[in-house]
Amino acid sequence: MDRISDLPDDILHHILSRLSIKEASGTILLSKRWNHVWATLHCLNFGEISDLGRDEKKKLVSFVDQNLMNRREKGISIHRFRMGIWAHQEFPYHADRWIGWLVECNIKELELELASCGFYDLPRTVFAAKSLTVLSLRCCSMRLPCDADRALFPSLQKLCLRHVVVDDRLIRSLSNICPGLEDLKLVTCFGLRSIKIWGLPKLSKLHLELSYPPDFLKPEVEVIGLNNLQSFVYNECHVRCQKVDIVSCRSLKSLSLSFAKISDKWFHDLFPKLHLLETLTLWDCFSLKKIHISSYTLRHLVISGCLKLTKASMDTPNLLSLGYEGLMVPISLNASASLRTDLCLSFINADKHAWDDGIITEFLSVFDRSEVVKIFTRSHELLYEELKARDPPMRWERHCVKDVKFEKLDAAECKRRGGDWLPGFWMTLGL
Repeated sequence: MDRISDLPDDILHHILSRLSIKEASGTILLSKRWNHVWATLHCLNFGEISDLGRDEKKKLVSFVDQNLMNRREKGISIHRFRMGIWAHQEFPYHADRWIGWLVECNIKELELELASCGFYDLPRTVFAAKSLTVLSLRCCSMRLPCDADRALFPSLQKLCLRHVVVDDRLIRSLSNICPGLEDLKLVTCFGLRSIKIWGLPKLSKLHLELSYPPDFLKPEVEVIGLNNLQSFVYNECHVRCQKVDIVSCRSLKSLSLSFAKISDKWFHDLFPKLHLLETLTLWDCFSLKKIHISSYTLRHLVISGCLKLTKASMDTPNLLSLGYEGLMVPISLNASASLRTDLCLSFINADKHAWDDGIITEFLSVFDRSEVVKIFTRSHELLYEELKARDPPMRWERHCVKDVKFEKLDAAECKRRGGDWLPGFWMTLGL
């Protein structure tokens, strides 16, 4: 007996929504019951489409037309529509028509990527989507209508723009056109002279990634008055921003800064004001020379690629995980006894005599309060071979080494393991 077919429509819709459009539509061959389930499916995921022949393009257009028209005529709402099309110049014409039908079907989540010879101009009809809660665009052009002076997206909660042409007016008007926005992501958006994020009382997640070729206009950035902001990811690769102001964002729990041209003073003035911060990541902040962190709330810390760093002190009694990649500089650390430490060390400032001089031993002893220490080096076998030859590998002041594991991983093994494994030499100490 086919018990699955007896399940309610909502459950079967949930199952089909996790399948590709080809797999989901194929269920109509099972029975009339499944034909009905497919015809009323609220989520249409076409995935990424490329390298179609002429006949395949015609079949795809006809298939999309038929399914959207059927749902529009029967008054079936569409909760989610996702499609990515590469290198097909004629599809923008069809996309205009599809977006119009989706708006009529009260689309809630729209994810669209149309990468052809240029940027796809989003039609004005999209601004009539009052039920839209998620809008994700890539390789498109989105410009605010000249007569827009009201909440065009009153239900919008998440906006993600990747490689999208936008204008300053759209960004400045976010508080007006989508006042309920909770999650905003801007990744390499072109055409902006300034990025000012303000007046969004519900915004809790903000991701700004500014990466431009040298000949592109580089915007100024200002983030102010976001009292509910809890997560901020900021990457300004190849961009020198005049101002990055997040002092007033005092509800931050997670902060990630990559390639940010921040000074020691900027960081030291900011950090004491972030009383709720639990996670801090500093990637390739080349201007930082001295880092001082004092926090009772910080749980997770990553410092990676800060090449000018000469000293770091961390008074973080509740720190649970620490990741450090860089040179062996003086570090002082006060952390939880349950700390797990990942070290990715560069031995540019160490030679064969470093062991005799105690440089490596002194540096590693900073982390002897850790419950587990995982040490990785990409290409230098010095640490790996030296520690492997020692018994015990280290003379820790406060712990005995309970378990030692040495591994040399190649690219294939790292891929199999997944996660954060990298090809190189690994040593794991259980303390």
